[in-house]
Amino acid sequence: MAFGIASSAATGDFLLDVARGLHPGFSLLTVPGRSAAAIATTQLQDITQVAPADGVFARPGGAQLELVSSNVNDTVLGTGAQTVEITYLDVNFDQQQEILSMDGQTPVLTVATDIEDIQWMHVVTLGGIANQTALGAITLRAIADTPVYETIAAGGNQSLSARYKIPNGFTGYILKWRTTAVTKQVDFRLRANVDRFSRAVIGPFLFQDASLQDVGSSPDIHLCAKIPMLGTVKISGLSVAGGGGGSCAFDLLLVDNNV
Repeated sequence: MAFGIASSAATGDFLLDVARGLHPGFSLLTVPGRSAAAIATTQLQDITQVAPADGVFARPGGAQLELVSSNVNDTVLGTGAQTVEITYLDVNFDQQQEILSMDGQTPVLTVATDIEDIQWMHVVTLGGIANQTALGAITLRAIADTPVYETIAAGGNQSLSARYKIPNGFTGYILKWRTTAVTKQVDFRLRANVDRFSRAVIGPFLFQDASLQDVGSSPDIHLCAKIPMLGTVKISGLSVAGGGGGSCAFDLLLVDNNV
């Protein structure tokens, strides 16, 4: 079966050629996550640097947001993070990007007023050459403080939230995922709000796969799971004992439905 438009420079490895941009309409995403603190022991907790309420991500649901740092030097003329790009879905579930100039501990409003879901955010420009990271914790939050929807940790330059919502006009395919448990055994669950057989979007986030990980890292866990338009993939975890932390990632093939 042919996928996309192959180039004479193609290697014959489909995924490698996608990564090289040789198949228009196909792209590869790696979506990493890391826990902000100890993973809960009594309920599944989404793996993110945001401190999730009741273990679950908050969603803006079509709103204007604000971006702020805990450090005065994360500013457009400072030595830390100067500008940050937010990748999000609007109320039509089209994927959009917006770049904001930081103003330290003074919140900066997004131009967009219809932010439905957050995909991720990352630093675009930095004032310091040596550190290459934000000096403070950068949070994307509701106007006037709470809730927080996404975080770049101090000393980092991108958010680490293991979730992605398939935009309008696209289909996703989970290719593989991996996990790391820190200090304690962690029960990781790859989840999507997708029916096991029909692959239709539903309400509950069903378990697509699971990894009970002792302290250390798993190998890549391969699978091929279709995630239709507007389906969301995320990774959650449950620590078997207090004090467990973890990180994880999944690889996604994103296909334009018009191809």
